[in-house]
Amino acid sequence: MIWCLVTFVVQNLFQAPGPAIFELYYPVAFILASLSRHGWVLLERNLTHESLLRRPLETLLANLGVSLVLIQLIRSILNVMLNGILSAVADLFDWK
Repeated sequence: MIWCLVTFVVQNLFQAPGPAIFELYYPVAFILASLSRHGWVLLERNLTHESLLRRPLETLLANLGVSLVLIQLIRSILNVMLNGILSAVADLFDWK
């Protein structure tokens, strides 16, 4: 799921400068999404399979902790992006 959010963030970053640079979005998003996926696989393999082998409770707690940190990071990034979108919609419909 993390690679979907990486692609979304990259897309929003490339939309701001204009359509000329948006063509670079596809290879950059693909590369960053692949790197984030491989990073997650490495983290999962090293954290749970190597260090916490045969300890199911510690494995579960480690995965939960990493997931909570990533969820909070994603919320803080997306909250900044969505605030700009919501304020634009509020201005469009003249909401206060």
